[in-house]
Amino acid sequence: QTLPKSTGNTQLHKLRHKSSSCDNRQLPPLCSRTPQTLPKSAGMFRRIAARKVFCLALFCSFLGHLCLHVACIPSHSVESGGCAKREAPARMVAIGDIHGDAGKLRAALRLAGVLHDTADEWVGNNTVVVQVGDQVDRGDDEIEVLALLRRVRNQAQAAGGDVHVLVGNHELMAAMADFRYATPGAIEAFDKWNRICSQKENLPSSEADANWCELWTEPLVCAAHDTVCNYLLPRLPAAYRSRFLALRPAGPIASNVWGAENHAVLLVGNTLFVHGGFHVNEETACQDIEHANHATAAWMQGFDATGSPTPGPDGASDEQLETTLQGPGEKRMRNPPNVVADPEGPFWTRIFSNPTYSAEEEAARCLKLQRVLEAVGAERMVVGHTPQLEGIAEGCGGRVWRVDVAMSSGMGGQPAQVLEILDNGPVTILK
Repeated sequence: QTLPKSTGNTQLHKLRHKSSSCDNRQLPPLCSRTPQTLPKSAGMFRRIAARKVFCLALFCSFLGHLCLHVACIPSHSVESGGCAKREAPARMVAIGDIHGDAGKLRAALRLAGVLHDTADEWVGNNTVVVQVGDQVDRGDDEIEVLALLRRVRNQAQAAGGDVHVLVGNHELMAAMADFRYATPGAIEAFDKWNRICSQKENLPSSEADANWCELWTEPLVCAAHDTVCNYLLPRLPAAYRSRFLALRPAGPIASNVWGAENHAVLLVGNTLFVHGGFHVNEETACQDIEHANHATAAWMQGFDATGSPTPGPDGASDEQLETTLQGPGEKRMRNPPNVVADPEGPFWTRIFSNPTYSAEEEAARCLKLQRVLEAVGAERMVVGHTPQLEGIAEGCGGRVWRVDVAMSSGMGGQPAQVLEILDNGPVTILK
């Protein structure tokens, strides 16, 4: 339900999940028939004009290619007692919300033993790191945080490890042009980044690297047909425009990083990682994980909940566009999928991270958590989203771990802590 009805090559490129290894692809029924396996319709096709045959072949090729990149299950996933999951590594480390603080990100990575003491170099061998979302807002170093996570991920993969990054509610807010928590320093940094990196072909590689120009992949402009972008852009203060264009759905960072590389929900071994929480119908839990990942990725890459491009119909009037904005004065992109907007969805809920005040409430919450974990084949859930001012905390007898410790300078600057999981079992707080 989240795939676009038709797109051009540019949009197709943006739909690719670059972090997935899809050598052993498992395709949904929609994608199970390729242009080379349509014998039943061959007679009809021969009677169609050559141009129509060519167009049909192009469409089928596109559809198959789209499904390979959007709907495939990574080749290193396994299914055992629940949903498709990534194999458990010997050592895994969870890191909480970063909120634009590159210094605290480095501190957390070093505490985890995966980053060199004096350089941005991976030393974690085959360790797997999971950052649970909220890379942006509240801090000045948003671009640096996003780029550093990508750099260490590439190094980790070369060494046999990995770095998985989740989408948090603040990534969604940034994509929807909600700037309430963007700092003046972050807004200025995006403007500077765009000015410098738009000339990166003429820059020495050292200068391009120092300015994180690998994230700048295309000019920051509204496409001519993108009526929502063209409506919003002139109404934003000039200083905000670079950040808006980079982070909006179909923008280079939203599309290539949050959409193509990050996760909404991630199951590794017997641990379920999600930014806010996950409490769905147990009977559909596996489908809901898959839907959350696919729908969020497609929307970040420029498609709305109906599978249509977010710009809307060409020639829409200002009055029509005004009705699509959510709330007076809040310039948000329209038509996010329900999983993105749901206040009790995986990005926003605090059901397993907020304290409760009665034994009855706690028992009900823990029973719900147990049923969800059993449905997906996990033993624990790791969440961020809600600051734990006394450090990483567990709940429900160790079935949920809350790893947002408010370490960003914009959240109080508490000391970094990380959660270590060894051999799919023992859990240790590192601080």
